[in-house]
Amino acid sequence: MPEPVDTPIPATQTPARPKLLFVDDERRILVSLKSIFRDHYEVRITTSGAEALEILREWPADVIISDQRMPEIPGVEVLKGAAEIRPATTRILLTGYSDLEAIIGSVNESEVFRFVSKPWKRDDLNRTMAAAVAQARHTQSDGSVSEPVAATPAPAPTQQNGAEVLVLDSNSAERQALVHTLSSEWRLHAAGTIDEALSCIRDHPDIGVVLTESVFEGGAVTALVNALRRARPELVYIVITHEPDAGHIIDLINFGRIYRVLRKPLRASVLRGAVNVANHRHQQLRRDPERAQRLAGSVDAMPEHGSGASLFTRIRTLLGIGRSRTA
Repeated sequence: MPEPVDTPIPATQTPARPKLLFVDDERRILVSLKSIFRDHYEVRITTSGAEALEILREWPADVIISDQRMPEIPGVEVLKGAAEIRPATTRILLTGYSDLEAIIGSVNESEVFRFVSKPWKRDDLNRTMAAAVAQARHTQSDGSVSEPVAATPAPAPTQQNGAEVLVLDSNSAERQALVHTLSSEWRLHAAGTIDEALSCIRDHPDIGVVLTESVFEGGAVTALVNALRRARPELVYIVITHEPDAGHIIDLINFGRIYRVLRKPLRASVLRGAVNVANHRHQQLRRDPERAQRLAGSVDAMPEHGSGASLFTRIRTLLGIGRSRTA
């Protein structure tokens, strides 16, 4: 009788440690960040934005975190370059609340995952990094790589590929002006109150792009976008504003993953172009529901208290959804 043959047990492959690339012109900050993350992540640091982009060409970082106030290349430009080199790398901007232009640029030019303000809270930073790595790993594993920010403009919409657009503005004259500008190319709905907006979203499942004032029905639109992000994850948001507030825009990035911020007065060509690329993003999410759900899952839920609790109740009632999750 032949002797039994010992079959080698395959070794368990240890997952590669996530790769983080930190960019800041202050070495003490880089040393601090490296000390926080080096036990669980593979970390590289640099004081040069140009060098960071060269590192990315050879080293596939899962996450790049750049300070805005760099002496050679602003952080927004570093992240924009990172998007072109490695679209699957998650991008985070690190800076102060005073950098309004950088904050808006981080949305429109770099499409950042999160905005982290200085000084950061260590627990918050750890959670943000874990979420950013998860985003990158999902993107890498399923091939759902977003196009670089500097990619060829999205094709013009047609009746077949154009989503319906919802315009939210409490000012009836400005609301009608937006509708008039877009009506020749898009199927439009307009709302002047939250209840009207939710009714439109409930009754028109083909709405894919939401064009909203930053202040709606007397309050910041952040809580509304945050709740809708979880209820309808395929919606894409463009925020328009007369006087952007840095803290408000940061919240819209971190809690709403908004797609663009536009300042009034608006040029018609800029508005149409923004809606066009937002429609393109919506079509991507609609074709890939799992990716849309991951996008929603990467957004922290806002605390449900005070006026926020009332808003969540209205959303649950009008859209018929269950109680929102707390991240």
